Amino acid sequence: MMDPTTTLATTRGWSVEDRLDFALRLWDELVDEGWQPEPDDQLAAEIDRRLDANEKNPSDVRTSEQVWQRVRRRS
Repeated sequence: MMDPTTTLATTRGWSVEDRLDFALRLWDELVDEGWQPEPDDQLAAEIDRRLDANEKNPSDVRTSEQVWQRVRRRS
């Protein structure tokens, strides 16, 4: 079994898309196994802020493709 430090070192050679895919798949697996993360106060406040903004202007959204384009520009 590979330890987390070795796994992270291995992923450094991967593309941003592959690392993000790995992280999301790991997150989904943890949730599927019953893990339920609790947001801290700062994250809860940010979630509330975003929900409020969406309720005020529901048409001001980004598509998943727009989000991916932004992620790719940063890499």
